[in-house]
Amino acid sequence: MALAMLGLPAIMAVAALIVGCGYGPITPASSHALAKSTPPHLTGLVFSLKQTGGLLAGLLAPPLVLLAGWRAARAGVSIACLAVAALVQAMPPSIDCDREPDHRIGFAAILAPLKQVQGVPSIRALALASLFYSAMQLCLMGYAVIYRSGS
Repeated sequence: MALAMLGLPAIMAVAALIVGCGYGPITPASSHALAKSTPPHLTGLVFSLKQTGGLLAGLLAPPLVLLAGWRAARAGVSIACLAVAALVQAMPPSIDCDREPDHRIGFAAILAPLKQVQGVPSIRALALASLFYSAMQLCLMGYAVIYRSGS
């Protein structure tokens, strides 16, 4: 996010790729941590609150752009991301107790889940459906931000 504040198209493209690589693991990792640490009667509430981060960004970023400009808005979002990262580091180690520190992630490990999805027709169909749902969600969010900002 901070790189994109430079405003150079090539750097913004690289920044978008970096953000995209970081975006993928967020949901499975946070869902895993929350599922282990949330009492069953609070699961719905906690997982709903987890989803409000995108809502807050969608509500706060456009007015911030209008008030201070897009670079200041990106700076604000970058600072918020760094603050959340710092808070996560302060979490109790028990959340990560099933982590394998010696496990190395290689290119083959990244492709293994894709091969697994490809090998099971029902999972492949589910993955394809979720791809379209995710794309539709991103389109709707992008439209809503632009529509709200233009009014």
